[in-house]
Amino acid sequence: MAWSAEEFTKLINRGSVSVANGIDLSPAPSNTAAARIENLEHCMQTVVFERCTMLAALYPEYSLVFAVPNGQFRPGQRMEAGLKAGVPDIFWPVARGGYHGMFIELKVGRNPLQQKQQQWIDRLEMEGFFCVVVRNDPEAVIAEMESYRKLNA
Repeated sequence: MAWSAEEFTKLINRGSVSVANGIDLSPAPSNTAAARIENLEHCMQTVVFERCTMLAALYPEYSLVFAVPNGQFRPGQRMEAGLKAGVPDIFWPVARGGYHGMFIELKVGRNPLQQKQQQWIDRLEMEGFFCVVVRNDPEAVIAEMESYRKLNA
C-alpha cells in the first residue's frame, strides 16, 4: 500500500507511522530528533520505491533505481569500507537529456543539507549527473523522476 502525499505529510506532522505492507515503520526507539528524521526519511524512501516498482510495469527503467546505503553510518562508528558521508540517498542510473543519471537526496521537515551533502551534489553535477533535493513529499520525488525520464534520451 502506497501513501499519498497528503497521508505522508500527516505522518511527518504527527511524528509517527504505522505498518505498511507488513513492515513496521514505527518511530525509531531513540527519541532523538536525528532518529525521528532518519525514520521519516526511511518511510519516504519506502513510498518512493513502492511507486517505482509499480511504474516499472509501464517504464522498465524504473526497475533500475536503488538506494545508496551510506545512511547507515553513525558518528562514533567505524565507517565501513567504501561508504562516503554525504552521498545522495537514491541513484537512478538512466541517462537522459545529456545527463549520466539522476541522484536524489531526501529531506524531511526543515532538516538542512549538510555541508558534505552539498559538496557531493555540486561535484556530481559537475560530472554530468542530474541532482535534486526533495522535501517531505514522496510524490514530488516521482514527479521529479518523471520529468527527468521525459528528457530526450
